[in-house]
Amino acid sequence: MQKLSPYRFLVQGALSLLLLLLILAKPSLVLAQSKSKVVETYENGKVKSSGHFIDHKKTGIWLFYHTEGWLLRKEKWRKGKMLYSIEYNEKRRRVRGVNSKGEEILYRDCGCNH
Repeated sequence: MQKLSPYRFLVQGALSLLLLLLILAKPSLVLAQSKSKVVETYENGKVKSSGHFIDHKKTGIWLFYHTEGWLLRKEKWRKGKMLYSIEYNEKRRRVRGVNSKGEEILYRDCGCNH
């Protein structure tokens, strides 16, 4: 068996350590997610919409507001796919909904299902 010089031993050890770190770090790079919150406003300064992106895909609750400030629509997203959407009127009552299959749900004046 050939003996390694101290320098060569150090270089090989450093390369082995670097390789080990890269192998161990790879799963964490895959699991790391790019998260961002978005708030869009009207010219009058009131919020137009707000929600979150993870890896450039809508996720969680997204809220959309009328120019006067009342809630117009609420959407639930998961990994870029809409699960449902509910539209509201100025009296804060549900008017219309859409589920993840695209099926429309209409609500009575009371805000309940037909």
